[in-house]
Amino acid sequence: MIPDEERIVPEINSELCVRCGDCLSACPEGALSLGEEGIILDEEKCAYCGDCEDICPTGAIALPFAIVLAPLEDEEEEDVG
Repeated sequence: MIPDEERIVPEINSELCVRCGDCLSACPEGALSLGEEGIILDEEKCAYCGDCEDICPTGAIALPFAIVLAPLEDEEEEDVG
């Protein structure tokens, strides 16, 4: 588990946000709400799934970095031939 002081959450650029609400419906955790200044993120609920970033039409939501898992290598490689 990641300690709270190291929690990674999406960055929301309020200048790019057009308040369309697409991200609200895309968030499976209900971590986003719409306020007077734009989108509000509840960091406690955010699962860092990236659905909000994928659906945002203006690119106002960005994940600080992507986590890429490398495929597991077989412990023993089969000898072909």
